[in-house]
Amino acid sequence: MSEFINNHTKRQEALKHVIHRLHEGETVEQVKAEFADLLEEVGAGEIAELEQALIAEGFPESEIKRLCDVHVAVFRESLDAQVEPSSPSGHPADTFRAENKAAAQVLDALEAAIQAGEWVEARRSLQQLREYDAHYLRKENILFPFLEKHGFTGPSSVMWAIHDDVRAGWKELEGLLGDKPDAGRVAEVFGPLATAIREMFYKEENILYPTALEKLTAEEWAAIRAQETEIGYCFVEPGEEWGADGAPSPAAEPIEAISGASGDLLSLSTGALTL
Repeated sequence: MSEFINNHTKRQEALKHVIHRLHEGETVEQVKAEFADLLEEVGAGEIAELEQALIAEGFPESEIKRLCDVHVAVFRESLDAQVEPSSPSGHPADTFRAENKAAAQVLDALEAAIQAGEWVEARRSLQQLREYDAHYLRKENILFPFLEKHGFTGPSSVMWAIHDDVRAGWKELEGLLGDKPDAGRVAEVFGPLATAIREMFYKEENILYPTALEKLTAEEWAAIRAQETEIGYCFVEPGEEWGADGAPSPAAEPIEAISGASGDLLSLSTGALTL
């Protein structure tokens, strides 16, 4: 066990060194060429732990946010190779993933409308895309607090800041899609906005959800499911399969099921809260 801890500690220190090199100006290609063996099998939980450790040591969250996409680029090959943990229909992680797929289609439609100068369709698609904020709100107000109980605080605060950037981008784009849109200015704002949204899809799918599925218990996921309807969903509704394996089935009688699953939850008329 001590050997594992020491090896794990050494890996974390080496990975911190990689991140510091990036922030000092080295390119992704330079770092990947030098640290190929180290980067080959880095998992989602290890990346989350790395960012958490850097923030705990005083590394500015704003700096991690600024180069968040660069970090992912360094680890992308390893993340792409990892086995994606499955979750049944109705499980919060499955609903989050389904919303991402639907949001990606809306984003593609918005991009096509902007490129074609079809401003009525662009405004309609943007209005539809802004419904995706329900996804961010459930992450921020339900999923993140449970993860923070397990020490996952830094990465969630970085994601929250990116959510706010996306919201600001939606608002700015809405203003630009007024009566007489300037195609050049619209494209200038939409490009970084679309990249931020798509990169967040990737971070969620390959880092956030695998880490959450590893850290959270079935009872915690049940409590998350019980509170989701207070905020609502976008584009999809959760399925009903989850619970067949013995976990509480939130699709039917969510509050009673949650209360029975864990004695430390307080049942309310609108949901369930931990004491």
